[in-house]
Amino acid sequence: LSCTYFPPAALAMNATAAQIGILHSIANLLPTLVQLKSASLIENFPRKKLILAGIIGKMLLVLPLLLVGYLHLIGVPHMVWAFIALVSLQYAFTGLVHPAWFSLMGSLVPEEKRGRYFSKRNRITAFFGVLAMISGALILDGVKKFGLGVDVVGFTLLGFGALFVLSGLVRTWCIILISKHYEPRLKIRKKDHFSLKHFLKHARETDFGKFSSFAAPFIFTVMFASPYWAVYMLRDLGFSYSWYMAVSVSAIVFQMIFLPV
Repeated sequence: LSCTYFPPAALAMNATAAQIGILHSIANLLPTLVQLKSASLIENFPRKKLILAGIIGKMLLVLPLLLVGYLHLIGVPHMVWAFIALVSLQYAFTGLVHPAWFSLMGSLVPEEKRGRYFSKRNRITAFFGVLAMISGALILDGVKKFGLGVDVVGFTLLGFGALFVLSGLVRTWCIILISKHYEPRLKIRKKDHFSLKHFLKHARETDFGKFSSFAAPFIFTVMFASPYWAVYMLRDLGFSYSWYMAVSVSAIVFQMIFLPV
């Protein structure tokens, strides 16, 4: 929920298009860089503890995000950059969690059932993600209308703050559930070890290498435009948060439809 609303929240703080581009760049680059290191941490630390550390870290950033919004509201300069820095930490914690979580689930879900299992799991999470995004958009539009003639910016930032607090509260539930999660003993095989240099050198020889060679330029091209869709819809076209979220949700809906295939 919170990650979906980072760009709109930055725009509500009068972020420039360049700052939104930097925000998106960090959101996509930083977790990848962190994963280069965090993937090796699972050999020395329990995977469940790494996951919990990442979730707790993201939860603890809620209060600083609220503080930055308040400081911006009272006129303290450069708070957009402070917001981007905090969002960067959010995504860094995401990079810490993902390798440990994927490794843990890989140990628990049999290989022949992974496609069916993750298809079903992703449809369920996408469904509740859509509900959360729609609810968030309705809350923001409602709060913004309530602030008309009073303090639109202040009430809008208050709405974003409420969403960030809600996401933090949900993460406390995640901590409780993950703490009860079964963690099998990790088996590390020497043949599974390879460096980034080794991967790039032999990329043409493996299926995953060929797939990465296709995906990398495709994503590189898409990312030229994708950071600025939020700016275009909210600032240039004047979309409400509900319409902005409707466009964003459409991609998830189609994903849900075609996941079984």
